[in-house]
Amino acid sequence: MTTPKQSNTEWVRCYYDAFNRRDWEWIAAMLAPDVEWFHASRDERVRGTNAVIACFRSLVEGTPSAQIEVRAIHDAGPVIIAECGIRHVQKRISSPPPLRGASSSNRPPPIEPATFCEILEVKGGRCSRGTTYADSVRLLMDINQAAAA
Repeated sequence: MTTPKQSNTEWVRCYYDAFNRRDWEWIAAMLAPDVEWFHASRDERVRGTNAVIACFRSLVEGTPSAQIEVRAIHDAGPVIIAECGIRHVQKRISSPPPLRGASSSNRPPPIEPATFCEILEVKGGRCSRGTTYADSVRLLMDINQAAAA
């Protein structure tokens, strides 16, 4: 009995699940040894598994609550487009009751979380090239938001 081949959608979900666990060994196994990653907004190109993992780690260092939320996956064969956002996983803490006469209108409106897009080229079950399109400053602000809370 043969096992069915993993779909690109399953591959992408597995990849981001590993990222959210900060399982760098798992991600490294999903990358081709000569992987190339391009961050369009920073005009930065990183080559090789170790360099790509180091780049990813530096992005989220110290922010365990910042998680990537996959919003849509577009499968175009060997090229996969993932539309993502950042969400924060918070421990449940009971909040104190509101003060009498306090109005919630004094709170600033919530800021819509940043979204970004990654294009992944997958060959033989491993990513050979990735490209991130994001507003890097806004993305870093969203990632670090939980660290300040």
